[in-house]
Amino acid sequence: MLNISGAVKDDWWRMEIGQTVPMEVAVRISDAVDASALLAPWRDVSMIGFLGLVLVYVGLARAGVIGWWAPAVYGVPLVGMFTVPVSLTLVYGLVFTALFAPLAVVGVRAIQRSTL
Repeated sequence: MLNISGAVKDDWWRMEIGQTVPMEVAVRISDAVDASALLAPWRDVSMIGFLGLVLVYVGLARAGVIGWWAPAVYGVPLVGMFTVPVSLTLVYGLVFTALFAPLAVVGVRAIQRSTL
């Protein structure tokens, strides 16, 4: 899941260069980064993270920390990520955020358990 923060940073810097330098320069920089030999494996490994998160949800549900609703809730936005066009930025962002919504419940439960 560490790749998620990198993906967010990747999106951010591409947005920034698109707004601060001429578009031709921004495209050349973006293309140079995309041509990096190490970028493809990084992106491929990040896809495995989505499998890891569903396994975390299943493990937490099995342990009784959260309900079995969490893996089911995860499935809906995961499908949405591959069907909602990225051009619908706000909708896509909400769908992506929903992937992590069960983690908010996990955090609350962890705080509750620590205060017992």
